[in-house]
Amino acid sequence: MGYNLNVGTIMLLSKLDSKKHISVELPMDNMDLTSAVSKATYERIQKYVLEKYRFNVATLYIAQTKRKHGIAVGEHYNVSKKENQKVPQCPIEKEEAILDALLHASIFII
Repeated sequence: MGYNLNVGTIMLLSKLDSKKHISVELPMDNMDLTSAVSKATYERIQKYVLEKYRFNVATLYIAQTKRKHGIAVGEHYNVSKKENQKVPQCPIEKEEAILDALLHASIFII
């Protein structure tokens, strides 16, 4: 039996606190993730979040969110030389807005 679920449905189902499991199969053969990833530039993500949620997100928060959800992030070269630096962590409301922007750009996060 196959179900036609969209990514938003999968994201909502993944947040359920349930002892039951739902198996989802996404065939990657027909998906052109390269073009989807190229559409989700940091600038476009920031613009989408600002227009929809009326707040800014730092590129640091976008990179943290991408890493957390297994999306490849390029290496940055502006590395601090301090030993015990404090790196701010992305607040949950900004992470959710970034995820929405990524989903809007057709990037599938599972």
